[in-house]
Amino acid sequence: MKISSKIEVMRGTKPIMAFGITEFVEEDDIDELLNRAKYALKEAKKQTYGRIEVA
Repeated sequence: MKISSKIEVMRGTKPIMAFGITEFVEEDDIDELLNRAKYALKEAKKQTYGRIEVA
């Protein structure tokens, strides 16, 4: 999913963001949950900013 920003923070400047999202599974401990979210964020940053990656 690609999301592009049309918001200008300062004249000619748009915010650029990347998100990593994961789901809590009942068997997860906090380390597994955070590792999946970090992985998703890393993958979103690799692609291009303005992406959301789900793991």
